[in-house]
Amino acid sequence: MRTRRSSDVLVSTTEELERWEVTEYLDVVSAHVVAGTGFFSDVAASFSDVFGGRSSSYKKQLEDINEEATRELREKAAQQGADAILGLRIDHDEISGQQKGMLMVTATGTAVRADRTTEPEKNGTDDSTGPVSARELSVESRAQRLVRQVEEG
Repeated sequence: MRTRRSSDVLVSTTEELERWEVTEYLDVVSAHVVAGTGFFSDVAASFSDVFGGRSSSYKKQLEDINEEATRELREKAAQQGADAILGLRIDHDEISGQQKGMLMVTATGTAVRADRTTEPEKNGTDDSTGPVSARELSVESRAQRLVRQVEEG
């Protein structure tokens, strides 16, 4: 089995990669990250809730745990010798009880082996899939949820 560095594993929300040919579907990979919100984040969020606005403390926590979940996903795929993860899906949940709040992120995708079919153009218009930031994943995830809500009425 070929070994991969987790940082080399491509991640895409799509089912295929442009200029890549999937040679083997390995397995579904998933990562779960649960993080406490913390007292100060809860207090800051309650002010945002009362007076309006956004909670930057929760936003930062979500970005951090999105990145951690994606990193874990890449590590699991790399251990299987994968070149990419296709069909990435990230779900966010809140776990609360007894006046304590936790944020949970679940990331899933399909680990695949793939070969590049052509080289990207050298004229600076390379639009190949590369590393994806937590912010990009969050935006994509939110867009997918909004589309589902619209479709469901």
